[in-house]
Amino acid sequence: MKHIVQFSGGKDSTCMLLMMLERNMPVDEIIFCDTGKEFPAMYDHIAKVEQYIGRKITVLKPEKSFDYYFADHIKTKGKNIHRKGYGWACMWMRWCTRLLKQDPTNKYLKNQGNYTQYIGIAADEPKRHKNITKNTVHPLFDWGITEKQALQYCYDQGFYWGGLYEHFRRVSCWCCPL
Repeated sequence: MKHIVQFSGGKDSTCMLLMMLERNMPVDEIIFCDTGKEFPAMYDHIAKVEQYIGRKITVLKPEKSFDYYFADHIKTKGKNIHRKGYGWACMWMRWCTRLLKQDPTNKYLKNQGNYTQYIGIAADEPKRHKNITKNTVHPLFDWGITEKQALQYCYDQGFYWGGLYEHFRRVSCWCCPL
């Protein structure tokens, strides 16, 4: 059984990873999906986490770039078939999450054999905790750690993301509408 941490670099996945290592939980690999649109401070944060834990984080990249899907991809299904580009993502059309994060992760995990995937879903995110697959675990949810507690824990460990959380509730891609 391989233990794989899904690491976005945000407060929840950072807290989860650090707490898992503190508790001597098995962590065989840490994976990060690079959308190419992360804040520069996020890349600095990831390097700092690698240094702090003394381990490399595996970086996954999509087959094609955000810019390609945004402006050049020819749609073959759904509304506006044959139209170029998906345009800006929105709440009901999160193409970027699927194409830049979920698809590269799923493709990578297909080749990992028997694994458990750890994802940083906090205790105050019950809607995101629903319908998880049998090989997925949400340790923060199970431990009762809220988003606010996760952020404070990270701050207490010396992680600040260059101040991003002083301006944003989530620090995903810089162009994310969510």
